[in-house]
This record gives sequence, structure tokens and C-alpha cells, in this order.
Amino acid sequence: MNAAHVQLNWDLKSDDGQLSQQICDQIRGFISTGVLRAGDRMPATRQLAHELSVARGTVATAIE
Repeated sequence: MNAAHVQLNWDLKSDDGQLSQQICDQIRGFISTGVLRAGDRMPATRQLAHELSVARGTVATAIE
């Protein structure tokens, strides 16, 4: 299991649908392309929200 957080390159567009859906789609893309693998750790929701300049609830919705 990789204890380090994975550095992810996000491409969110405020005019391209709901941000939570974009985040969800990109996470799925990271998984399908092997960027995220079993055991990789993503940043906590608060940290990810800060990095993406979105509300924590937006990140939580995307992950659910």
C-alpha cells in the first residue's frame, strides 16, 4: 500500500457542468488510466477542496 498521496493533475472547467460530476469523472479517469491504483491515497476532502478551490461538500459529493 502506498502511504504517499498521489499528485493528480486536475482539469476543471466552471462552464462545463457540475463541478462534483467533473471531479468524479476525473477520478474515474485516473483509475482507468492507472494514475490511481489500489492502495494509493488521495488527499483528504478538505485538502482536495482547497487545492481545487471548491467547497468541501463538492468534493464529498464527487467521492460518494
